[in-house]
Amino acid sequence: MRNCLIVDQREADRQHRTEDREFINILNQHMASDNNDLSATERVRALVSVRLGLAPVELEHLAAELGMTARTLQLRLSAEGTSHRDIVRSYREQMAMAYLAQGSLSLEEVSAALGYAEATVFSRAFKDSTGRSPGRRSPRP
Repeated sequence: MRNCLIVDQREADRQHRTEDREFINILNQHMASDNNDLSATERVRALVSVRLGLAPVELEHLAAELGMTARTLQLRLSAEGTSHRDIVRSYREQMAMAYLAQGSLSLEEVSAALGYAEATVFSRAFKDSTGRSPGRRSPRP
């Protein structure tokens, strides 16, 4: 017998930053359970999507959440052609674009939601990643 959560893809991609902390803990426990059907990359992405901006997403923390050492997780991600850094950077970039497109959050709020210590750090990372500042909504030709 197996338990699973089925979520509409549109809802899964949407960010909810006002959710109940108890619910977050339940989701974390569910995702951390030994689910051999998911790759290490999928499991890390799922944890990052729930924890970013709310709890640490460093390799060591995610590995502990998944019940393995940081080195084991690093090796599994490498074997799948990715890394912890790539997953976090990709997720942050994707969500930054979504938050900025909404236009309802300040740079400080976007920065905090994405787990950055300061808006200037977020702005620098965004510019390094996209080639433009987060204040501009669309790239210049």
